[in-house]
Amino acid sequence: MPGREKMMGLRKPLWAIILILAATAAISGCSGGPVRHGTVTGVFVMVGGPGPGVSVRLPGRVIATSTAGQRFPVTVSMSGRFTIYVPPGTYQLTGYSPRVHANHAEMRCVAARAVHVRVGQPTRGNVYCSVP
Repeated sequence: MPGREKMMGLRKPLWAIILILAATAAISGCSGGPVRHGTVTGVFVMVGGPGPGVSVRLPGRVIATSTAGQRFPVTVSMSGRFTIYVPPGTYQLTGYSPRVHANHAEMRCVAARAVHVRVGQPTRGNVYCSVP
């Protein structure tokens, strides 16, 4: 039966494709279930400086670091606004901007307190660079 031989010949490539897809999903962390993340939105700002009460929005990068040490970086635009998508948990936010230096390096800037992220509930967390 030539038709049956042709069908049997197609099974091997089909299994190979299935195995490749399964391996790709495993490597990329895709479990087949819905991905559950929360969001942290905020503004990266410099406060203080030449006049009291002055704040300037900063470009740069903000990093959310979980209590387990996982880091989730995001680039911050010229508007100073950022959004980070992270799994539920508690995070400390730090920021670095090419516009703020201390000892010839980008200054480490921090949020006032840790943020607690839950799925489906937006979380707000601003990052501040305090300059004298």
